[in-house]
Amino acid sequence: AAIDVLSRPGPKAPWTLTEVKSTTSVKEVHLPDVAVQTWVARGAGIAVGAAEVMHLDPACRHPDLSNLFRREAVTEAIEEAVKDVPRVAKRMLTMLAGALPEVAPGEQCLAPYACPFFARCNAVAGDDHVVRLYRVSKKVRAELARAGIERIVDVPDDIALSRIQQRQQSALATNGTVVASGLAEALAAVKAPIAVLDFETVAPAIPVWEGCGPYTAVAAQWSVHLLAADGSVEAFEWIASGAGDPRAEGGRTLAPVLARAATVVAYNAPFEAKQLGLLAAAADSAADRATLLRAKREIVDLLPVVREYVYHPAFGGTFSLKAVLPALVPGLGYDDLEVADGSTAAGLLEQVLFDGAMGEDEWERARGQLGAYCGRDTEGLVALYRALGELGLGGE
Repeated sequence: AAIDVLSRPGPKAPWTLTEVKSTTSVKEVHLPDVAVQTWVARGAGIAVGAAEVMHLDPACRHPDLSNLFRREAVTEAIEEAVKDVPRVAKRMLTMLAGALPEVAPGEQCLAPYACPFFARCNAVAGDDHVVRLYRVSKKVRAELARAGIERIVDVPDDIALSRIQQRQQSALATNGTVVASGLAEALAAVKAPIAVLDFETVAPAIPVWEGCGPYTAVAAQWSVHLLAADGSVEAFEWIASGAGDPRAEGGRTLAPVLARAATVVAYNAPFEAKQLGLLAAAADSAADRATLLRAKREIVDLLPVVREYVYHPAFGGTFSLKAVLPALVPGLGYDDLEVADGSTAAGLLEQVLFDGAMGEDEWERARGQLGAYCGRDTEGLVALYRALGELGLGGE
């Protein structure tokens, strides 16, 4: 057992075992970990009298980091589990000594975390498999399993599906895009010029900027594609440089671009709206603040538009932009990019800002990769908006 911290106030006092977690609260899944460590320590002759979990305090705000960590006692919560460790360990050893268990894959494979052998026991599900049903409930999933139904197109009418799931089933049955009526009306709120906006953020566990807490996401990069009424497009981008607070500069560079737009559009817009609010709070001028706050209030989200009106068989039960864009705009995806997903982009962006050892050539290359990724999001959203407009003309 790898124990994070053992401490005691004096040479004869009982030890306190401290498990350190990067979360902002104690979770139920942490307790078995602490219980096993306590059992092992006591078995090795260490008198553990108390156990606790130390985690990041969500109330902490930079620059005062005196409450960065919070310690929560879990001694009483784990004592029964400590007593049960020998029995559980015996069961595990018996299982390991025997044949491979014949247990059907199910919910237990994903809780509390996904089993690392999940792919070994489960064939990769195709887009027509019932596990791909959009937001399928455990109840419906169990009902389908009992009935032996594996394909979405085979789900009978007596199993209630949501409107979105019904649209998904129809798209798979016809192998074509299904468009519900009302799409054109939903897009009518979007007026040109249109500023298509995307942010990339960093969220350090240890806050480094004024007013930020653990994991506060702060925009350190933005991309805008400005679509004019005549169909012409201008591209704009900004990436922070160095470890200084990026919010003031980010807002100062973004506000003039958004001021040229009648409508600001994003995908999963609550994220962009939150960042616009943070930039507005740090704005240098009243005019920039007003522009950013107007964009926050009036931003149009394309995600619910797609979700409520369109389904393509290649969505695979999700409405993430990574699935929707290549399905509705063939040839415009992310596979050709060196940075092709948000988590990679966030890690690289944090490295660009805080890694002082990064060489100039490496730094420029990283910024180019980040610009290409963020720009693809807004370039793709322009193409997606146009594709939705064409689909809306022929909606059911």
